Amino acid sequence: MGQVEVIDRRQSVFGDDIQLQKRSSSYEIISNGVFLMSTENGRSEREMVTLGAQHMKNAVHSVLIGGLGVGITADEAVHLNDHVQVHVVEIEPSVVEWQYRYLYPFSNQALEHERTAIIISDIQQWLRTNERTYDLICLDTDNGPDWMVHKQNASLYGKIGLELVRERVRVGGAVSFWSASASESFLHELETLFDRVYEHAVSISHTLPPDYVYVACRD
Repeated sequence: MGQVEVIDRRQSVFGDDIQLQKRSSSYEIISNGVFLMSTENGRSEREMVTLGAQHMKNAVHSVLIGGLGVGITADEAVHLNDHVQVHVVEIEPSVVEWQYRYLYPFSNQALEHERTAIIISDIQQWLRTNERTYDLICLDTDNGPDWMVHKQNASLYGKIGLELVRERVRVGGAVSFWSASASESFLHELETLFDRVYEHAVSISHTLPPDYVYVACRD
């Protein structure tokens, strides 16, 4: 697995620890002792963007990303086309700082792009208080609907949270969700609220189970 070097450890907005560490040439973010993300393989984070756009009926002019992570999703979104506007909402100031200090090579400096804006806020709070709508919403919040590091995020994946998300995506658009595992119950919940729903298994390793991307379309 390689030796781990702790780069920075701080108190998160939830009151527990959040840590940036390095393993060989890869960086990892650990929250409350639980692995969240790595720069080693960002395929599923990129697929969350491309699969969402693929299933849309309209062109993508605006993207909302819930969760900066290591910046790979933002990089993929801003390069969807030459005019797309990207808003990235991230609750942890430390994650934003680490992006600028350590992780820019992995995101192609996505936050510096003129069509990208970073907002430090809770994604649910942002959705409730800002009535702007988007063509594509990509939610990589916590570890998905069934594997919560912080229980406060669970409501985003319930009926009330999903109804709010649906209100913020334009007709002809889509919402994509990253998940660390398959979730039949979440798939069924999406099917009750959206017009078309897709489940994609994204292989990231020959030895590890796949990540999952769920895409819900509003027609």
